[in-house]
Amino acid sequence: MGDPKDTRFDPPRRRESRAFEPPPWEKEAFERLGAQRAERLGKTADVDQERQAGGEGDSTPERTSGAAQPSGEVSERLEDPAIEEMLSRLKDEEPKTVAGAWKAGVMAGAFLVVLGLVFIVWASVALAATLRAGPAGWMGSGIVSLMGIGLVALGVWLGGRSLRNQGVL
Repeated sequence: MGDPKDTRFDPPRRRESRAFEPPPWEKEAFERLGAQRAERLGKTADVDQERQAGGEGDSTPERTSGAAQPSGEVSERLEDPAIEEMLSRLKDEEPKTVAGAWKAGVMAGAFLVVLGLVFIVWASVALAATLRAGPAGWMGSGIVSLMGIGLVALGVWLGGRSLRNQGVL
């Protein structure tokens, strides 16, 4: 038969997943929580330094680490339970995809394109046949051709969307 290692088709190329960015309306909340976390980490580091020094010195030690992060960036994964819960809810809202669903989308898109082309050809033939019939002939032909153009556009969109979700485009 054939060697199982011999593959005629390369696996689909997937796009690199982008790092999570909060939506614009939640960006301030993420920045605020990031600053709170950095502040909390700074206090923890200060307490550790006090313990190592034996508790000597001022009652308000200076902060040497854990400075607030830049306002637009959160470089570490936030470990706050509220943020973890928010991220898990966002993950639950993401659409679930079936492994082979993209193939059905591409096939349906191809079918719609072919059907739309058939409608366009049918409208052209109808226009030629009813040219002498007056406005009713070209109006009916125009409507059928617009339906065909719409079906072609829908098929191209559906196929492209399916391939883009797969990572091919």
